[in-house]
Amino acid sequence: MSMRESRIESNEFDFVALLTTCGRMLELELGFQVHSLACKLGYLSSTFVANALMALCDKCGYLEDALVLFDEMPERDIASWNTVIAGVVNELMYDKAFELFRDMQRVDGFRVDQFALSSVLNACAGCSTLKAGREIHARVLKMGFENNLSVNDALIAFYTKCGECHI
Repeated sequence: MSMRESRIESNEFDFVALLTTCGRMLELELGFQVHSLACKLGYLSSTFVANALMALCDKCGYLEDALVLFDEMPERDIASWNTVIAGVVNELMYDKAFELFRDMQRVDGFRVDQFALSSVLNACAGCSTLKAGREIHARVLKMGFENNLSVNDALIAFYTKCGECHI
């Protein structure tokens, strides 16, 4: 018996879980059906649901749709920004990643976290921008993320790709 047949009401977190599962399984069509139901039940403006849908689009190769959804979001959180920054880095759109990284702080006033720092370091590595990567590294130290595994992996990749890691 399904939740709907049992008259158990869904909430936004149910839809986040379903959309996340669709993303892991690369089931874009099913994800769109889940999103349609979320909209029908009034969860269209949920930041959590929108973030899960953006991640689904990105994982299924529809980054442009994720970017449109991001631009149309009435309210964003740090996960919204991290999702699109990581997505554009994965598509080798490094200039767009730097633009989003700046906008995240300037437009919405979010303080960067370890995920944003890791993504932008990967962008620096991808386009071998030593100066920008060193600036981000300084910021990592200033913010106290020097012991974060994901940040350290990105730093190692950055310095290695820029020819600055001599073993």
